[in-house]
Amino acid sequence: KGCMDHLGKDISWPWLYGGTGHAFIIRIYDNVDVQAVTDWDPQMIYDLAPNLGFKVSGFKEGGGPPGQFPTRQKEAWDLVRSKIDQGLPCYGWELKAPYGEYWIINGYDDVGYYYDGWETGGPTPWEKLGKQFINNLEVRCVELGKPASDAKTVREAIVKALVFDASNDPKAEYRNGVEAFELWAQALEAGDKAKRDHHTYNLDC
Repeated sequence: KGCMDHLGKDISWPWLYGGTGHAFIIRIYDNVDVQAVTDWDPQMIYDLAPNLGFKVSGFKEGGGPPGQFPTRQKEAWDLVRSKIDQGLPCYGWELKAPYGEYWIINGYDDVGYYYDGWETGGPTPWEKLGKQFINNLEVRCVELGKPASDAKTVREAIVKALVFDASNDPKAEYRNGVEAFELWAQALEAGDKAKRDHHTYNLDC
C-alpha cells in the first residue's frame, strides 16, 4: 500500500487485500503462534498483483549452496539501488533485527539501506541483510501496470485462496482455511494452550 501510494495509484486496503487473495486465507498453529501470519509462501500475492494494476519483482533467498548467499546479497543491493534510482519503491524483509517483518526501503547510501516501518532508520549494511536474525534475504520492487477487470480479479483471487485452504499437510503443526478456525477454537476452549498476546496478534492480523 505504501508503494502504491508513492506511485500515485489510489487503491483501497480492501481491494488490495481482496485482489491479492490475502483477505481470504488463514493459517493457525496448534499453539496459535504468531508466526502463522507470515509463515506461508506469498507467491500468490505476486501472481495476482498484475490484476490490480501493479507488478512485483525481486527475489527471496533462504539459503542455497555455500558461498551463494553473499552473491545474492550483492544482487539484492544492485537491484534495489537500480529501482530506487528509477523512482520505483522497494521493500524488504527484516531491515532491522530482530523484527522479522517487511519494511519499506526508502533510500540508500554507500553503506546500506534506509527503511521505514515500525521505526525509521538506517543504514542497514547491505552485507547484513538476510543474516540479522532470521536467515531470509528478501527484496521486492513495485511498478505500475494495466489492471484486469473486476470480475477476473475477484475470480482468480478466490480460486487461489481455495487452493491455499485445501493445502493442509496432516503432519504439519498448523492448519489452513476452515480447519484453521477449528484449531483456533480448540485452543481457545483449552484456555491455557496459547498466550493471550498470540491470540490477539492473530486476531488483529
